[in-house]
Amino acid sequence: MAEELQAEIPDGRVVKAFNLNRACTWGTEKIVFDGYPLSIPIAGDDRAAKTVVAELVTGIGCTPIDFGGLEGHLEPGSVRSRAGPAAARGMRPVRGPGADG
Repeated sequence: MAEELQAEIPDGRVVKAFNLNRACTWGTEKIVFDGYPLSIPIAGDDRAAKTVVAELVTGIGCTPIDFGGLEGHLEPGSVRSRAGPAAARGMRPVRGPGADG
């Protein structure tokens, strides 16, 4: 759907995030599992827009993971989304301006 939205609004800055988490995840006080903050995969074709979303993700105590461009990466049921935490291995955390690393 994000790919379709981007096609309809070519000058828009579309970032896909939060679509792989169940609603009940957000009802918890702390989004931490086994001592680790929840990783939120994000995908988009605009690096600056992904940085803004990454800052939002970090602001709620989660870890943003860059899954690349929009094309098919974060569809529920896709191979990458089913892989869960293992899919994040080797993926780069998104860092905003002035962040270490």
